[in-house]
Formats: sequence, C-alpha cells, structure tokens
Amino acid sequence: MSDKHNSGLRAGNRALSYLVSHYSPMNAKLEAFTDSLPKFADQLYRDAQDAARTLLRTHTQNVIIAALPGTNAKETALAKSIFDLQLTVFLAS
Repeated sequence: MSDKHNSGLRAGNRALSYLVSHYSPMNAKLEAFTDSLPKFADQLYRDAQDAARTLLRTHTQNVIIAALPGTNAKETALAKSIFDLQLTVFLAS
C-alpha cells in the first residue's frame, strides 16, 4: 500500500499493519491494486447506504419519516449489514 493510503485513518488496524510491514515494498501491480481498494470499498458502502435507504423508505407507512433527509441508527445498521453481505460475496474464495 502506498504512503498516501498508509495514514492515521487506519491506525490500530493490526491486519493492515502486518501486511504493510511484511509486504513492503510492493511491486507496481500490487501497489496499484491495494491503492484501489479504498475506492472500491467507498463505492460499495455508498451502494449499501442507498439500498438501505430505499428498503426502509419504501416499507414505511409514515410519509413524513420517509421524506426526511439524513440517516438514522436503523438505516446505518442496515447499510452496514448490506455492506457485510456484499463483502462476503466479493471476497469469497
């Protein structure tokens, strides 16, 4: 992982620290791949948030609640669950 992604944002991530310490320096192809992972994760999580929002708002009877912008705890929990499910599919061996 290049220095631009090896930041304090991921401090305390033991798995990432292990990979960085044991697989550095990386060849150009592996570095390009690992640098792209945060972008893919961001997009997957945005898709999960959209799916959660759609599911919750299409299944509510309260029109006022369905029209409110922003997220709530239920929507966040559902988005994280959808994201986990997406990752199990994408990372299946």
